[in-house]
Amino acid sequence: MLIGKASKYSEQTVYVDNDNILAGKEATEYLIGLGHKKIAYLGSSNSLVFSAERKQGYMLSLISHGLSFVPEYCLEADSIEKASDKVKKLFTSDSIPTAIVVSDDIFAAATERACARMSISVPDRLSIISFNNSLLARLTSSQLTSIDINPFRLGTESAEQLISLIGSHESCAKKIIIPHRLTIRSSCAPPPEE
Repeated sequence: MLIGKASKYSEQTVYVDNDNILAGKEATEYLIGLGHKKIAYLGSSNSLVFSAERKQGYMLSLISHGLSFVPEYCLEADSIEKASDKVKKLFTSDSIPTAIVVSDDIFAAATERACARMSISVPDRLSIISFNNSLLARLTSSQLTSIDINPFRLGTESAEQLISLIGSHESCAKKIIIPHRLTIRSSCAPPPEE
């Protein structure tokens, strides 16, 4: 029984998760709908299934809207410090994005803090959208627009499935997808005029 997608033995596993590819796609499409064309992605390691899938959704959205995939815009980090360093480096490059999709609220808060240190205004200069809709999303200076993954329902569904498995003598693989929703706050705006 897992919360999150099974990366191994998925045929023998019951797991409860979100459709992270769709969530990544919808987050990116929200930014595109605001007029952004230069959109970066910051995530944790691609070895983490949720981050790899959110990045896949980001890439699918760019392709479906005829936008170029810029490899330099895809950043991976395994700590808050490294995430901040990568954001700083991105803003010293020749092609600076106007928006960024961030795999979780923790890295998004680090991104927002790095921008503040560089006097980059959120959302006037950079729009940030993230995932999880945690308390942290409401505590940043520009409250984060975030995909709510519905953690309460992920937990209750997992508990129900576990109870069902304990009461059953059969073990059957099952995947349960919990819907997500976009929570719009103040970290996104149309891109600055060039």
